Amino acid sequence: VTTAASGQLALIGSSLALNNAITVGVGSLALTSGSALTLAHALTAPNAVTLNTTHQGISGNGVITANQLLINSGTGSATLGGTQQVNTVNATAGSLALVNGKSLTVNGITVGDSANVSATGSSSDLTLAGAVTAGNAGQAHGAPAIVLSAGRNFINNVGSAVLNAGTGSWRVYSTSPLSDTRNGLM
Repeated sequence: VTTAASGQLALIGSSLALNNAITVGVGSLALTSGSALTLAHALTAPNAVTLNTTHQGISGNGVITANQLLINSGTGSATLGGTQQVNTVNATAGSLALVNGKSLTVNGITVGDSANVSATGSSSDLTLAGAVTAGNAGQAHGAPAIVLSAGRNFINNVGSAVLNAGTGSWRVYSTSPLSDTRNGLM
């Protein structure tokens, strides 16, 4: 499939069966499903990969390679098992679990329960360019609502109110707090 430079390949259905990898050579890829979305194969697009469900889960071990990853599963959980290869992420979900294999910029995350986001690799920074908000609904007593892990440095470009864990707590991990940019976050 070939799309124009700013084009988008959109697959929309009440349910989507993704039996093969999908690669878009130019532009973006958007998947919209009325039921749960299982990513068993790779999704690749140079611009953005957008995953939408109607309050249903998004899961699987398929690796997403793109500049942007946009997730909207409403109250459904988004649990991506593979090591993703994206530069930025925006997400709205019931909960979010995401491991990225390189530096990652978080442009905004809103979840009803918990968010666990990691940028793995010794040169992988985790940068916050937008707020991370977790409602902490249903979390076990004492479990953090937000866990952010950087393979190298944690960089907060927003300010002291960037993390909102509701009634829960948050944790940030990096190789050295002395190398982090906390920007008022305590």
